[in-house]
Amino acid sequence: MSGVDATVFGASGVLGMIVGSKLTAVGSTVIYPYRGQATIWDDKFKEIKPTADLGYKAYVKLTDFTNTKDISHVVRE
Repeated sequence: MSGVDATVFGASGVLGMIVGSKLTAVGSTVIYPYRGQATIWDDKFKEIKPTADLGYKAYVKLTDFTNTKDISHVVRE
């Protein structure tokens, strides 16, 4: 394990997917917050699933990205 804990916002985009994949490849813990609406995320979510090699990844469904309580839940130390 690399000891890196990261939260990747925008993981349905190309850059977010690559960054998350590289972080988990070195053994990091990555959290992917998402809205959970019926959008392009549903298709990208299937592509992101197999990206973890050595690390751990978690998907957290957030309904309101303006709520600071929800954001502080996914963004830790």
